[in-house]
Parts: sequence; C-alpha cells; structure tokens
Amino acid sequence: MRATAGLLGLAAAATVGGAWLIAVWAVGVVLVVWGAGLAVFAVFRDDGELPAAAQRPFFSEARERFRRSA
Repeated sequence: MRATAGLLGLAAAATVGGAWLIAVWAVGVVLVVWGAGLAVFAVFRDDGELPAAAQRPFFSEARERFRRSA
C-alpha cells in the first residue's frame, strides 16, 4: 500500500512538473484531469465489501428472526 501511494504521488508530481515545463495553464488542465480521475476511481472502486445498506437484513428476515427468538 505504501509503495502504491508513493508511486501515485511520484506520478502526480511528474505530471504536474511536465505540465509546468509546457505552460502554466497546462498545470491547471492536469490538475482538473487528475481530480476527475480520482473522483471516478473513488466512485467506481470495488473493495469487495457491500454497501452498509446492503448489509442490513431485509424486514422479512428480521421479522422471522424476531419470531424465532421470542
């Protein structure tokens, strides 16, 4: 995990540095593209866990469990 974060930071620094060599406006373009890429990654990443709402039992399952315990 640390190596991945380090490589991501190095890639970001290299991209911004390369854009700086081209022109200042290119740095803005690179930052917008990197920000959009990170947003897409955050929204669509799959860490293998279900969302919190999907982990809760359905009402019928909860009702049956309550009936069995009473």
